[in-house]
Amino acid sequence: MNSILINKEKTIYDALKRLNEITNISRLILFVTDNNDRIIGSLTDGDIRRSLILDTNIRKKIEDVCRKDFFFEYDSNSYLDLNKYRDKDIKILPILNKRKNLVDLIDLEKIKSKLPVECMIMAGGKGKRLSPLTNSVPKPMLKLGGIPIIEHNINNLISYGIKKIYISLNYLGSQIEEYFGDGSSKGISIEYVWEDKFLGTAGALGLVKEFKTDNILLMNSDLFTNVNFEDLFLKLTQSDADMAISSTNYKVDIPFCNI
Repeated sequence: MNSILINKEKTIYDALKRLNEITNISRLILFVTDNNDRIIGSLTDGDIRRSLILDTNIRKKIEDVCRKDFFFEYDSNSYLDLNKYRDKDIKILPILNKRKNLVDLIDLEKIKSKLPVECMIMAGGKGKRLSPLTNSVPKPMLKLGGIPIIEHNINNLISYGIKKIYISLNYLGSQIEEYFGDGSSKGISIEYVWEDKFLGTAGALGLVKEFKTDNILLMNSDLFTNVNFEDLFLKLTQSDADMAISSTNYKVDIPFCNI
């Protein structure tokens, strides 16, 4: 996030150089800070163009050019409806602490939601039905489109703003742990829960000392799904239910004969 911060004393020229280096977010934007790293405004290439049309001074301080009425949200553990910002055509939403320091950044082109949940992914099974493919590779690490199945799931969780993930491990689990590490490469936190014995569905939840969110998402690691986790979360909370389950119809043909 430091790459999109710029001090108010910098010039339009400095801002143009910084904007030219942005490659990993959906809009060319900088957030202007005071000398205490508090966000005081936003600055886009459009703001600079409008300033240069009125005054060609490229050494003007960006404090005089930036927008002070920018959109932001304070950091919290509550559900954040991003659709109201999409309706305003906002692409980048900064998340600030109470001191107005930048603590997170939501790219609305990439992030579907910001759900206040932690997730447990169950990845300890042997995957016997896929043997011999799973003789030396855990089922969640089998590749689909060149990416492990479990990574598809983690990427999907990230797109819903979920940043704390627990992964329960047993069979060949070290391969999963070595692949993802602590999750920092994806901008999230991953904690591993080792099952000394196979605990079955949801059994690993009891191995986590304390979850930090009121609601928990539990899912299998070998799912390949486009389920809308935001809809699932809202149906759970709005119904004041203890549990919401996402499922799909599955047809099984059982052959038989008349005697």
